[in-house]
Amino acid sequence: MPVVPEIQMIFRGAANLTLKTPNVLIDGVKGITCLAFASSGSTTNQIAIIGNHQQQTFSVAYDVSNSRIGFAADGCR
Repeated sequence: MPVVPEIQMIFRGAANLTLKTPNVLIDGVKGITCLAFASSGSTTNQIAIIGNHQQQTFSVAYDVSNSRIGFAADGCR
């Protein structure tokens, strides 16, 4: 798999999530590698979806009642 620079997702409150190559690229067929990001399709909202591929090496905690989300390294692989 090719190597790409780390991608930083920066959230309010000085929280950052660093995505490395396995969270950024998908090995396709016939030696094709794809970027694991896609447009949300919205032209009016600035919405971003952190998908399954980005979350795969993290444990993710959802605190719905307090509108918070947390990430910890070394989750599912």
